[in-house]
Amino acid sequence: MGKLSDTEGALFDQPLYAVAATVLNTAEGRAKPKHIRRNSNVGILLMQDPYKWVAVSGPAELTTEGADEQIDRLAKKYLDADSYPWRDPAEKRVTVRVKPERVDSAGLNGDG
Repeated sequence: MGKLSDTEGALFDQPLYAVAATVLNTAEGRAKPKHIRRNSNVGILLMQDPYKWVAVSGPAELTTEGADEQIDRLAKKYLDADSYPWRDPAEKRVTVRVKPERVDSAGLNGDG
């Protein structure tokens, strides 16, 4: 199983050009859950800038358990809102957990 170094892991907690993590949140009916059910192997790329990045890949699993609470925590972290402001009561939120099998990076561990 792949493992992030402390420096690579810290990149997941910073504001980035694209926001992603090994735990994501989406909703049923969207493309992401549909594609993950078809092929659970996913890849995520986080870039601080073009010379500092970390890529994580591995199988993903989907669950609805705790997904509503998770989207509210993300709203608090990134929007300073107590609950997700674009929540649709008809939507079923889904948590995507990626099990890192491979981790690659550049510019974060003294390699450039």
